[in-house]
Amino acid sequence: MYGSTVYLHCPESTSTQHGALWRLPSKTLLDYRYSPERSITAFPNGTLRIQQLTEKDGGSYACMFQRPNGEDMELFQVEVLMKPPKIEHLGTAQTRVTYGENFQVDCVASGLPDPEVSWSLPDGTMINNALQSDDSGARSRRYVMFGNGTLLLQQMGKKDEGDYTCYAKNKLGEDEMKVSIRVVVDSPRILSKDQTSLWGRLDEPAYMKYNAAGLHSRRHARATHHLDHSLWHVTAHTVPGRQVPSP
Repeated sequence: MYGSTVYLHCPESTSTQHGALWRLPSKTLLDYRYSPERSITAFPNGTLRIQQLTEKDGGSYACMFQRPNGEDMELFQVEVLMKPPKIEHLGTAQTRVTYGENFQVDCVASGLPDPEVSWSLPDGTMINNALQSDDSGARSRRYVMFGNGTLLLQQMGKKDEGDYTCYAKNKLGEDEMKVSIRVVVDSPRILSKDQTSLWGRLDEPAYMKYNAAGLHSRRHARATHHLDHSLWHVTAHTVPGRQVPSP
């Protein structure tokens, strides 16, 4: 398997002076006293160790050793298992995100060797672990990509709408996943209604305090009952879609 460590065991040679001699797929010869390749090591007992297996290590390995009646040879065939990238589609292709909120989208990719993951933003900008910001550094605060491929989108606005595409690539190919994001505005709503009415004098402003959630909500007081020539009874309600300064 790609990236793993493999041990090949050659019968122990009867010659204590020379031991086993290995011939690699590259035709290189080595024994325990001479290992020209860092990832491949021969041991005195005849074992050959191949570390961090890659596609270059695949092929035929020959072990030559000494028997009482002469030299002998044993062959080993090494096949390196590799897989093209595959992205798991865990969520929906279309997602709604509330204005101003953070949102994260996952990109779980598998393959041998491990695929490199990157994201394409709606404006065509590419984001990966090596490049997460533009020259100003502003983008790095808005978009963060984690080592597992997850993309964090912070403080979403209408300009962040569009298609986000995840790419997974290794030596055998590439896979991609597209997520379309729509940013929606949350409707205003009153969180507390402890005060539902108040008294106010004619031609004077009247204010009512309450907590409201939602983009562009405002407070409004409206006269409902005429009590005398100088007093009005007013109630309050929320008007969506516009914003006025707080008193």
